[in-house]
Amino acid sequence: MVLLGSFAFVGLVSLAVGVITAVDAGSLPDWAFERAGTSKTLWIVLPLVGAFACGVVSLIAAFLWFTSYKPRVVAASRNAS
Repeated sequence: MVLLGSFAFVGLVSLAVGVITAVDAGSLPDWAFERAGTSKTLWIVLPLVGAFACGVVSLIAAFLWFTSYKPRVVAASRNAS
């Protein structure tokens, strides 16, 4: 019973992290993603699909978004001319 509860908890955490990542990525402008060399669609879809397909994918996508790609996209949006 505890094992089932643990799996449910990990699934809910993965879903929550995926939604937070997708919403955060969706809040930035499309052109900033283009300037940063990445895709807005990728960072909205990947964490959500990852949460349903395999929770680990969602967690890895969130880690990559917040540590590597988001800073690049934010920097690109600040350097608008």
